[in-house]
Amino acid sequence: MIHFKYHFLLITIFLMSACERKPNIVIPPKNNACDTSNITYSGKVKPILTANCYSCHSDSTASTNGGIDLENFVELKNYMDLHFRLDTSYGSQFYNICNQTIGTKSMPPSYKMSACEIRTIKIWIDAGALNN
Repeated sequence: MIHFKYHFLLITIFLMSACERKPNIVIPPKNNACDTSNITYSGKVKPILTANCYSCHSDSTASTNGGIDLENFVELKNYMDLHFRLDTSYGSQFYNICNQTIGTKSMPPSYKMSACEIRTIKIWIDAGALNN
């Protein structure tokens, strides 16, 4: 029993001496924040649509996908105006489809956009869905 305690003590001392403190290493925090400042169509909304919508709803694919062309701003705005039932994003069929709200068709059909992407679209719509 004494040998066990002695060995345990030696191993503990050895392991503790192997540790060293490295005060100069700074681990930056993860930045998972959603940047919703300065939301513009060209700067933030169009890249979201490019990544999530244009494979089916672009100038070249719209005719085979419900005739909805989201690549052309005028067509996008016409679609949104036609299906905009209230004065905020919550009445917008476009927003509800992107948000995959129950009772609407879900787009994209095989996955859901990130919360940040959906929030960006919502803020853009609430600001008037401008072509800026």
